Amino acid sequence: MPHSEHEKGYPSVTEVLGVVHKEFIVRWYGKYGTEYCERVKRESGEFGSTIHTLIEQRLRGQDIGECSPRQREMVNTFDKWQRQSGFVPVEIERKVEHKGLKYHGTFDVLGHFTDGTQLFLLDWKTSRQIDNLYGAQLAAYAEAYKDETGVAVAAGGIVRLEKDPSKPKQIEVKTFNELPNYFEVFKACLVIHQFLHPGKKRK
Repeated sequence: MPHSEHEKGYPSVTEVLGVVHKEFIVRWYGKYGTEYCERVKRESGEFGSTIHTLIEQRLRGQDIGECSPRQREMVNTFDKWQRQSGFVPVEIERKVEHKGLKYHGTFDVLGHFTDGTQLFLLDWKTSRQIDNLYGAQLAAYAEAYKDETGVAVAAGGIVRLEKDPSKPKQIEVKTFNELPNYFEVFKACLVIHQFLHPGKKRK
């Protein structure tokens, strides 16, 4: 679905949430230095992007392409969770835009579980932990989806896949209920983002 409004400079959901100060990142940079931390971030980002693509292919019923043995293990871990949880994808990698608040984003997957019909937003991560701010990210996608379709999504979840094969917990799942409440956090971040970036302030 084309979204020409993106070209007008609307911020993405992740850009908006980037205004939140994360003290642990500051301490990490202070301890190891910019060059090292930027390299680790870049490598982690590339690894996570590959996992993201592989899971998308699996959800679409496609054979996953070339990847490392560890990446294949992680995708299989997600695949096992999906089968056991009964999650059924409805829309995968959909771009959404909130025309009123003027932001955009792309969610990983929208679906439901076989034991119910309530729509559920799902996002997968390869980060070290599940940040509560992810609830605001899911809420922003849900509200943009509602703005476009009129369909409400009240809940969502994060599936975190562990990169380190030696860790005892290889998958972690957290559900964020009552997404409208988390949307209040996102709107507060949007106000700050508009203040810091007046060029992207909505007109």
